Amino acid sequence: MARPPSSPAIDDHSDSLPDAPAPIHFDPYKPPSHPVTGDPLGSPPSSPHMHGDFPRPPPTHFDDDFSAPPPGEEFFSMPSVTGWVDAAQPRQVLGMNSGCKYDTSAEGGYGSLLMDGKECLGMLPSDLANWSTSSESAFTIVVIYKLGYNYGDTALVQMSRSTSDYNSELLFGSETFLHDEGIFSMTSDGPELRPDVWAFNAFVRNEGGTSGAMFESKGDAVHFTKTWRDQEPISIGADHFVLGADYRDWDRFLAGRVAVALVYNRALDIAQLNRIFEVYTPRFDWMPQLGPLCSIKGLVSGPYGNRTGGTTDFDDSSYADAFAKPIQRIAWAINGSITALQLAYGPFSAPIRGGISEDSDSDAVNLREGEYVIFAVVVLGMHDGYETVDGILLTTNLREVQIGAEPLTEGTTTANATPCPSEDPAMMMTLQNIAGTTLEGSIASLGLVWSEVPYPRSK
Repeated sequence: MARPPSSPAIDDHSDSLPDAPAPIHFDPYKPPSHPVTGDPLGSPPSSPHMHGDFPRPPPTHFDDDFSAPPPGEEFFSMPSVTGWVDAAQPRQVLGMNSGCKYDTSAEGGYGSLLMDGKECLGMLPSDLANWSTSSESAFTIVVIYKLGYNYGDTALVQMSRSTSDYNSELLFGSETFLHDEGIFSMTSDGPELRPDVWAFNAFVRNEGGTSGAMFESKGDAVHFTKTWRDQEPISIGADHFVLGADYRDWDRFLAGRVAVALVYNRALDIAQLNRIFEVYTPRFDWMPQLGPLCSIKGLVSGPYGNRTGGTTDFDDSSYADAFAKPIQRIAWAINGSITALQLAYGPFSAPIRGGISEDSDSDAVNLREGEYVIFAVVVLGMHDGYETVDGILLTTNLREVQIGAEPLTEGTTTANATPCPSEDPAMMMTLQNIAGTTLEGSIASLGLVWSEVPYPRSK
């Protein structure tokens, strides 16, 4: 059961969240923190931490005329919703159709829309504030919702499509795409829909309009589910922002609950999405198992692994600094634990750190231009009484790279090795190089050195 709103459990690192969601933030519960990572387009709270009071609930009226309600007598005792106020810009209000209820129960996440799957939808009566119609503009859409067992094809968010204008559209749901005058971009089935669980899904387009990604939570953290490259840049109008249905075709109605809808006019990376996920974790009773998602304030994480005696130090910083190039290749060898690592900085490779034996399994991955490691999880094991580095999960701005043991493998400990996001909205944290010690041809300890770099523009 989800925890009541009296236990937000926000830590001292909440000031590393993205700023006030802009241009839209709907949530009848407490919104997440609004730190300084960019100029807010809405109206941020006076404090960078959690609001001290609840935003006023959506305007409601009581009405006994319920058309096509979902099963359950509790539905009839819930107030009907006629509007949902944007917490970032209170003058921006979603108008709600019939069949929408306001659920403040624990089952409803202490404040959510209960949507009947037949008529309920929300739509802005005017253009979405501060939305850029440029085909090269970036955006992020986040929806936290829980489907009922009677769900079908579902639209989480639709934009710029109406009964009189259906040549342009953004659709995010069981089918996702951008469309303009017969040209489609960023098409996909998904995100995967599952009933009776609070889901966190995000649709991101990067600056430049040619690349993007979809993300979801599986209860532990936010993960990539789809990435796009070399897509056609498509302009999406700011009109007809619709929550929970396909307004033009009058179908794909969401059957279930929607608790949070966030729209940003920039691309959030996976580290920033994980910070939002972490803030909402207590409310939806999610179970993060990767450790705190923002616990490292400096630029060095580790060391991980504690074998001592006869070790030899290594540090790749001279290679990273000399060529001033991001990591372009990562090679490794595994024999129970990680025995060797070799990173290339630009076209030049640092020496192999550790050793490769006949019993080792080795592999490598080349990073693309504009690809950076922005999130890291270390998997720690125990061998002969010593802590060892058995695996690393590296997440780039485009994909995930698994080295050795996966997180949460039985008999291991998983540690988040990612620093808190930069406070500068134009900068992101990226892995710069590695350092540590070797012993008898293997990695004895490992540290990750991070740096702040400007967000890359999509090619």
